[in-house]
Amino acid sequence: MIGDSLMSYDDNKGDRRRRSDEAWDEYFGKSTHGEQSRRSEPRTYIEPRASAPKKRKKGKKNVTAKLGKNARPIAVGLVAVLVAAVLIIAAVSSAGGKGKTADEQTASSAPDERDNEISRLQEENAQKDQRIGEYESRISELEAQLAAKKSGLQNGNETKTCYLTFDDGPSNNTEKILDILKENDVKATFFVIGRSKLDLVKREKEEGHTVALHSYTHEYEQVYTSVNAYFEDLQKISDAVESIIGEKCDIIRFPGGSSNTISANYCKGLMTELTKQVEEKGYTYVDWNSDSGDATGNNVPVDKIMANIRNGGTKASTMVVLMHDTDAKKTTAEALPQIIQFYRDAGYSFAGLTKDTPAVHHGVNN
Repeated sequence: MIGDSLMSYDDNKGDRRRRSDEAWDEYFGKSTHGEQSRRSEPRTYIEPRASAPKKRKKGKKNVTAKLGKNARPIAVGLVAVLVAAVLIIAAVSSAGGKGKTADEQTASSAPDERDNEISRLQEENAQKDQRIGEYESRISELEAQLAAKKSGLQNGNETKTCYLTFDDGPSNNTEKILDILKENDVKATFFVIGRSKLDLVKREKEEGHTVALHSYTHEYEQVYTSVNAYFEDLQKISDAVESIIGEKCDIIRFPGGSSNTISANYCKGLMTELTKQVEEKGYTYVDWNSDSGDATGNNVPVDKIMANIRNGGTKASTMVVLMHDTDAKKTTAEALPQIIQFYRDAGYSFAGLTKDTPAVHHGVNN
């Protein structure tokens, strides 16, 4: 058949033409219209069809062949989409991980923050309870004093109160003094200075004693050079004490007392001005009317201290006793139990100074 002849051909053009002629002769030679008529007609060359290409296996090359010139851009696009998807997945995973870490950190830190807040509140409450206790103790003490005064007046008897005061501390003797006061259930007043073991004012305050101000430096040539110099020194010791006990002190004692004359060496008329201004600024200054004499030397003998106390008498209804709390006054602490007993036997009760205490002032000499 012509189809068979046409399907098997050689790539050589001449060979293809020859085979075409043979196919032509074979076809028209068997025609019913006659050989001659067919041969006289012009021959038309028939190019044999190429044999059908073999089917290729499905795969990447076959797809690329079908896509033709569009294959490369499409492949590049697919790769780009794939890369973008991978990056998005990675970003989402990273964000999720970070969020989880932040949540975990928040969750882990939350208990610590709560514990710290609870501890802080508990500490504040403890401090408030302590302060309330101190106020209640002070109120009870004042009520007892008031009741005693009323009782004394009703019975025609004068109420007598002794105020033990200690200047220039705290020192290495302060704790011994506090122990003796505690053993005898006596409250006192401490006029403190800055160059001392100032942290002990906390115990003084906690045990119900009055913490009062004396001076920061206690150096006459500094404190008494002018009004401003005095108040600068006073403010300094006031701030130092407040930082420890948490409250301002408004009771003071001038170094050397309001009657001192040494201030005249540095500023004439200074004490006259200071005694006015301290009260204008809200302070109450207190001198003394009984002197233990322990400032006359270091470790004055106990017998001499007691002699000075007895010489101070027991007639005044308000007795303010001057003593000192320094390292060189060990004998003052040793004499303290006898001093307490002396005034107790004379009918005195004991208390710390307040702004309501009857004024005990010296005459001003400068």
